[in-house]
Amino acid sequence: MRTESAEGVDVPKIPPARPSLGAAFMPRPPAGSTSADSAEVVELGSKDEEEQSSGAAELGHDDTIVPSTVHLAVAVAQGLVQASKRTGRTHGELVITAIEDVHSDLESLLFPGGKIGGNLFRARGVGGKPSEGKAEKKGVTVGLYADDWVIIDQLKDQFKARSRSHLIGTALKAHLGLGATTRTESD
Repeated sequence: MRTESAEGVDVPKIPPARPSLGAAFMPRPPAGSTSADSAEVVELGSKDEEEQSSGAAELGHDDTIVPSTVHLAVAVAQGLVQASKRTGRTHGELVITAIEDVHSDLESLLFPGGKIGGNLFRARGVGGKPSEGKAEKKGVTVGLYADDWVIIDQLKDQFKARSRSHLIGTALKAHLGLGATTRTESD
C-alpha cells in the first residue's frame, strides 16, 4: 500500500509497530535448560484477542507456551500420544488433567512404600518394590504455560518426586489406567 507525500513522491505506508513487552517479561527457562535462547517460545493470540480474553492478562498471567522434554516410560509415552489423538487435547492439557485427577493420591502413587524421615532427617519417599531394571524411556515434548511449570516444580518438591518426569509419568500412568503392568521411573 502506497501514499503520496506532500512533495508528490510515492511513499510506502508502513503500519505502526506492535508494542513489545521486552526481555524483562520473558518467562524463565524451565529447570535444567541451558539458556533462555535454547528453548523455542510460542506466543498465543494477538493483542486484540488478549483484550477479549477472560482477564488472564489483567491477573498477570503469561500466555506464552514453554516446551519441555519429559522422559516417560515407553508405554506411558505411547498412552499419552494415543490419548492426545483420541481426545484432540495437547500433551500439556493431558498432563494437567492427569495431575489434577490424581492429585489427592500422588504421594501414595509416587511412593507406594510410604515415606521415611521428617523429624531428624529430611523426609523422603521409599520406593515400592525392587525391580530387575529401569523402564525404557522416551522423550516427549510437553508445552505448558510458564506458570504451570512453576506449579509442577512445587508439586515435585511437595511430594518429593525425583523429577518432573517422575511426577508427570506417575500421574499419567494412573490417569490413563496403565496400572501395575507399566513400569515408571520409580520402578
